[in-house]
Amino acid sequence: MDDIFDSSLNLEEAHLKEGFDEGYKDGLGSGKEDGKQVGLKTGFEVGEELGFYKGCVDIWNSAIHVDPTQFSSRVQKGIKQMEELIEKYPIMEPENESVHEIMDSLRLKFRAVCASMGVKLEYNGYPKSSSVEKEKIMLKSMLGCCKVYISESRNRAALESIERAAKLFPKAPIINKFVDETYNRVGYTLVSKLDPQPSSDPCPLRTSVLAMVKAALESIDLELHSGSHPRLGIVDHICFHPLLSTSLDQAANIAKSLAADVGYGLQVPTFLYGAAHGEGRTLDTIRRELGYFKPNSSGNQWVGGLKQESLALKPDEGPPHVIPTKGVIVIGATRWVDNYNVPVFSTDLSAVRRIAKGVSGRGGGLPSVQAMALAHGETVIEVACNLLDPNNVRGDRVQLEVERLAKEEGISVGKGYFTDLSQEKIIQNYLKLDSALAEEFRFVIYHEHKNEMKAFQTQLYSVSLNSLPLGNIADGCSKSHCKDVITKDCEDKEPTDLGYNYDNENSSSFQQESGAAYLVPKHHQKLHWGLDTKERWERKANM
Repeated sequence: MDDIFDSSLNLEEAHLKEGFDEGYKDGLGSGKEDGKQVGLKTGFEVGEELGFYKGCVDIWNSAIHVDPTQFSSRVQKGIKQMEELIEKYPIMEPENESVHEIMDSLRLKFRAVCASMGVKLEYNGYPKSSSVEKEKIMLKSMLGCCKVYISESRNRAALESIERAAKLFPKAPIINKFVDETYNRVGYTLVSKLDPQPSSDPCPLRTSVLAMVKAALESIDLELHSGSHPRLGIVDHICFHPLLSTSLDQAANIAKSLAADVGYGLQVPTFLYGAAHGEGRTLDTIRRELGYFKPNSSGNQWVGGLKQESLALKPDEGPPHVIPTKGVIVIGATRWVDNYNVPVFSTDLSAVRRIAKGVSGRGGGLPSVQAMALAHGETVIEVACNLLDPNNVRGDRVQLEVERLAKEEGISVGKGYFTDLSQEKIIQNYLKLDSALAEEFRFVIYHEHKNEMKAFQTQLYSVSLNSLPLGNIADGCSKSHCKDVITKDCEDKEPTDLGYNYDNENSSSFQQESGAAYLVPKHHQKLHWGLDTKERWERKANM
């Protein structure tokens, strides 16, 4: 009986092994075939997408070869970076860990170059992952940009109040800030997504800008202001620009809605221009009517509030009379505009005015360029230019024309500069920022002192990245190298008061203080950064 039982077991095991071997063999063959098909399909998709980008780069390079001025230096730089990414892609090493990173960078660079050119090119091939789908959705989504120019740069408390107001609306973050203390003027650039269809939900871009305007009116007195840049009010100028697939009409609707809020809600005379005005009135037309270009003090300075109680133009929104401490506000919507200033080393204002007139389209110079001469310190006068069509007339062309005209006057010229990031860079920065705003990440806070961290090294701090500037995340260390990043004296401050500084890579004069970004605990308790005793670290870990 035992022999029969053992034989049965052995037979069953033999059949099991035989079946497994056959199944393994068949499965291996089938798996190889399936894998081959998947590999073939994946290789085809990657090759097709790379070929698309390579074709675009080749065409663009051919155009540059025929006419080197065809594209701006920024666009040419972007094309060159695309070419380098294509060459860098490890085609024969599909298992290389860098393939996804390179492809993602290439897709983003392609979109940014197209946006900068003002063309709509799109690869409609095979998306590789959910992250790519998300990126495509983001890039197809409608973005609105708003530039806010405020007549103040020396009153730090006022600027902090204005920036604090904007941070209450993290869906419309400040992407750039440009301060000019000589002009006593600051410019903010904000971006947010826009709803594709009319919505009852408030527009983040409008609400954020409105909060900034309100804070500015409450913290600045135009009667006490002076500077060498003309202005009509505390908040001198607000302009909305459509980005990506947004239409100019959509930007204009936001501008008109904001104008009503400012005019009647805040009781400030408000003028509309561009697409926001029924007849397309231009910005410079309003400014000329209201005496914007005429200094009201010696030394080519603008001092104090508007002297005229009764305005030469009827406001589109708000009261007909001016409050001297506030002035008026001009709000508009246009296609993208670049601001480019060229320093001229001279004190001869009349000569530099002739140069500015010769550069401007109104004076018979470059089409779509507006220019004026403004004193910028004691030994420099700037030719300040608005480039209304920067795709056709760029900063490099303005630079050459100013140099040519200055040479005729016997005056030397310095290298010009833009007062804001390029449209391409603004879109890039927002897309990076938006990915951080879209979801919460968990970070383990590491300290250099490993022994102190050992007791609670598994503790996680949940932080909402209300505003993440290009990936600079601080680790809470109180060492000297972190002093510029984390505010140490924060015992009595809320988490939203804890910020850090960083310099924008494209603008040496751009430094955003006290909150370009904030780390806010998910549980909204205080988090005392910069304290390095073991007890306090443990207190943090046990919150």
